[in-house]
Amino acid sequence: PTTRSITLMAAIERGQGASDAVVQGWLARALSAPRGPQWVCDNCQNIHSEWTPTCDNCGAFDTLTWKRPPDSELALPGGSEMLPLLVGHAPTEETAVAVVEVEDSEII
Repeated sequence: PTTRSITLMAAIERGQGASDAVVQGWLARALSAPRGPQWVCDNCQNIHSEWTPTCDNCGAFDTLTWKRPPDSELALPGGSEMLPLLVGHAPTEETAVAVVEVEDSEII
């Protein structure tokens, strides 16, 4: 499985109401998973997040190939390419738990 597929599993678990621990487990597993194929320049081995007719690094024309780069050369996607964070949201008034103190004399 790749980072993308494992991250999708985390999103599915969140959508089905799984606990934060389950979702965080999937996301932790995604950190060490292979990234899968990416656009790599055959001329200079520069990694691109999307296909372009020329390499942004060396300027070579028609040299980008869709393949899995070596693990040490992975380009991590950023910005809108990443799925939104699925955990760590602040509690709202609707989800906050009210704490009520009860004295021993009130317990029957």
